[in-house]
Amino acid sequence: MKNKILFSLCLTLLLVNSCKKEEVKSDSISGHVYEEGSGNPIPNATVFLIAEGSGSWAPMKQMASTKTDQNGAFAIENRQDPDLSFHYLVAQASDYYILESHLDKEKYEVTDKTTQKNVYLFRKATIKVRLLNGGAGNNITLQGRRDNIHWTRNLIKDTTLDFNVEAYAPTKIHYTAVTASIAKSGDTTLITTPINSDTAVFRY
Repeated sequence: MKNKILFSLCLTLLLVNSCKKEEVKSDSISGHVYEEGSGNPIPNATVFLIAEGSGSWAPMKQMASTKTDQNGAFAIENRQDPDLSFHYLVAQASDYYILESHLDKEKYEVTDKTTQKNVYLFRKATIKVRLLNGGAGNNITLQGRRDNIHWTRNLIKDTTLDFNVEAYAPTKIHYTAVTASIAKSGDTTLITTPINSDTAVFRY
């Protein structure tokens, strides 16, 4: 009787394991991590292969990771999870923005057939945003790809603050200002470098 129970348990475990999808492994993905805009290679950057499901609360899983060499080159094992529908590369390095899934993941999607993929990171930079004619009661929003500043009260006239942008890349900053229930809006586009000290000035 005891042997029959053990046999039944082993058979059940075997059936469960046989029904589980196997993780797919293929050749590694090779490439380089470069600085967006300048094209300079980024050494010692960390590269991840991420698997993600679908839906607003999608599960996410790190499949593999590696680092770039002194020439910015990397090779990462291409491990695919069949239970998760989307796979993509993510990279991070000091002084650079980490690739964000909602901004970049479609650009860096990989499949089990992918063998080559380069990754580009934006260097962190800031500009000075100066609002010349703000005042109490104003409602002002500045929105860019990497930053969003919102003032709703206690705005001091001729206010200057740092605004986070991407170096060497065109940055569009959209502003909306509401004064006495009258709304105005507009855009400005500029390119900045990591040491740029220019000031973007907004009048409304």
